[in-house]
Amino acid sequence: MPIYEYKCTKCGHVFEVMTGFSTNGTRKCEKCGALARRLISAPQVVFHGNGFYVTDNKRPSTPSPSSSATPKAKPKATESAPAKKNPKKS
Repeated sequence: MPIYEYKCTKCGHVFEVMTGFSTNGTRKCEKCGALARRLISAPQVVFHGNGFYVTDNKRPSTPSPSSSATPKAKPKATESAPAKKNPKKS
């Protein structure tokens, strides 16, 4: 069950109540009995474990379509292969 904060419209007293999601957004003040309205606040979120930051367990990026069409590396020439000569020399 979530904990909601309420603020009295008459005396300004702020208090917390643990209620269900479907409850009404108004209550009676604990001090004076006047109408109190639910306050809107940021949720309390805590991340535990690995994988919540960019640097944790980063997956490799998917290759783009243009990078998959790159030519393969040429095989290196070995010493037993004849060296190509340039027929036109000046």
